[in-house]
Amino acid sequence: EVYTAWEAGADMIKVFPCGALGGPDYIRDLRGPFEAIPLVAVGGVTIENADAHFKAGANAVGVGSALFGRLALQEKDIEALEKNVKNFIDRCHIAKDIL
Repeated sequence: EVYTAWEAGADMIKVFPCGALGGPDYIRDLRGPFEAIPLVAVGGVTIENADAHFKAGANAVGVGSALFGRLALQEKDIEALEKNVKNFIDRCHIAKDIL
């Protein structure tokens, strides 16, 4: 599927549900045969494991509620949402800079 999508003209390949498929380990496994194809880890990515996905070879990550924080979303706490998003983005920049 990765190669088929790449051959069809995709710029990046969404790997979903990444967490259910093995998370960073799955990304690392895909890197072997598809080292030149940009991969986006989606599904199961959190602030705690985003850096592991980058270290495994993901070029980007896609997140849903993990970006905002479930509690902040439930409580509609705009300040907490802003803080959570900033923290997530900062953590991703740090991970990408390390690599």
